[in-house]
Amino acid sequence: MDPNLVITAVGVAVALFIGGMQVWIALQQQKTADKQATLSRIQGDLQTRQGELQTVSSWLPFLADTDENVRLAAVLALDRIEGAAAVPPLATALNDASEIVRNRAAHALARRTRSDNVDAIIEIVASFLENQDPAKAEAALDALVKIGLPSAEKLRAFLKQPLPETTRKQAEQALRQILLNEQVMKKIGVLESHKITQGRPEIVVALVGGGVDRSLPDVAAALVEEVDHVDDDSGPAQSTAFAARLIVGHPESDVVGVAPGVRLLSEKVLSGSGSGTVSNIISGIDHATQAGARIIFLEFGSSSASDEMARAIKHAHEAGALVVASAGNGGDESKIYPAAFEHVMAVAATDGNDRKAVYSSYGDWIDIAAPGNPTLGKESTAGELALKGTSFSGSLAAGAAALVWSVNPAASAQAVAKALLDSAKDLDERNPTFAGKLGHGRLNVLAAVERISAETSAARQDLSRTSPPSSNADGD
Repeated sequence: MDPNLVITAVGVAVALFIGGMQVWIALQQQKTADKQATLSRIQGDLQTRQGELQTVSSWLPFLADTDENVRLAAVLALDRIEGAAAVPPLATALNDASEIVRNRAAHALARRTRSDNVDAIIEIVASFLENQDPAKAEAALDALVKIGLPSAEKLRAFLKQPLPETTRKQAEQALRQILLNEQVMKKIGVLESHKITQGRPEIVVALVGGGVDRSLPDVAAALVEEVDHVDDDSGPAQSTAFAARLIVGHPESDVVGVAPGVRLLSEKVLSGSGSGTVSNIISGIDHATQAGARIIFLEFGSSSASDEMARAIKHAHEAGALVVASAGNGGDESKIYPAAFEHVMAVAATDGNDRKAVYSSYGDWIDIAAPGNPTLGKESTAGELALKGTSFSGSLAAGAAALVWSVNPAASAQAVAKALLDSAKDLDERNPTFAGKLGHGRLNVLAAVERISAETSAARQDLSRTSPPSSNADGD
C-alpha cells in the first residue's frame, strides 16, 4: 500500500475527528448557553411576578377603604398592573358598593381577560352568593354584562349555581342575548368564515353615524379614531353604538362581530338623539375618504336627497371606497337616502325566517338584505324588547365587506361588492310579494369569503402560468 495514501487517510481521519469534536463542543456550548438563557428568563419572570404580587398587596388595603375615591384609585392602580396577579382583587371589586368602582373594575378585567381568567372571575362572583349579600352578586354580574365579558359557556356555568331569582333572570337574559347573536352569525355564515379570517387590521371601516361607545373593550381595541363633527357631549346613539359591536365585537364576548380583526373609524355626525345636518354628514364622509377607509357605512336615512351628499359619496367611490348604507325603516318602497344614491350598497332587513322585516324599506333600488334583529335589548315591562332595524342589517353588510376584503386586500371595491352580491341567498321564493325588491338576496358571508378566496387563488395560478421564467444571473 502506498505510504502516502495511508498518511493522507490518517490526516483526513484526524481532521474529521477534530472537526467533529469542534462541532460537538460547539453544540454543548450552545446547549449550556440555552440553559443559562432559560434560567435567566425564569429568574426574570419570578422577579417580575414577585414585584407584581408586592405591588398588588400594597393596594389591597385601599380596596376596603370607606372613601369611594380611595377605592377607585386602588382599582385604577391595579389596572396598570399587566400580570394575572391583579385579576383576583379586581374581580373582588366587582361587589363594591359603588357602581363607579364596579364598572371600572369590570373594564379593567375585560382589558386583560378573554378566556382563562374568566373562569376565576365567575367563580369569585359566584362566591359572593355564599357569604355575602346576593344583591352584590347581581351588581357584579351586571357590571360584567355591561362590558360583554361573560361568554355563553361561562354564563351556563354560572347558572348552575344556586342563585337568587333576580340574579338568575339577569343571567338568563344575558345568555339569551348571546345565543340570539350567535344564531344570527351562524345563519349568515360568520362563524365558519372566522376559520378563514377574522379580518385584517389594515382594513378600516368608517362608521358615519351617532358615535361609538369607547368604554367597551372590543370597540376601544378596534378604534383608530373618533372624529366629532357635531361637538355633542350627549354620548353615542344606541343604534350606532351597537352597530359598531356587530362589526368588531370580540369573538369571546356577548356580541360577536362580523370582522373583529379590522379597525374602526368613527365619524360622529349625529347627536345622541339622532339629529344632524347635511354639512356634518358630508364632513364625516369626506374625512373618512381622506383617511383611506375601505368601507364607509352610513347609518342613517332620509326621504330627502342632497346633491352635495351625492357628490361626497361619488368622490369616496372614485377614491376606491365601498359605501354601504341602511335602507331605512319606513316599511314601503319610498326611496331613502343616502342608500338610494348611485355608488351606494343599499341594505334592507330580513327577519329570522328570511322574510322581509315588517319595518324594512324595499324596492328596486335595494342591493342586498341582511338580518335586522341581531340581539335583545333590556327587559321592559312588556317583556324583552328587541333592538332591530336596517342600521343593524347595514352594519352586518359593512362588516362582511371588511371580512371579504381581508381575504384579498389588493381587491377593488367593485370586486368586493360583486362577491357579496353574487353569493347572496335568493329571497324571492320566501318573499313572492317583494320579488326583485330585496336586491340580490340575503347576505351570505361564508359564500362571499369563499368566492373571493377562490378567485384570488385562481388569479395567482394564472399569473404563475403566464409569467416568464426568471433569468439566470450567471447566464447558464
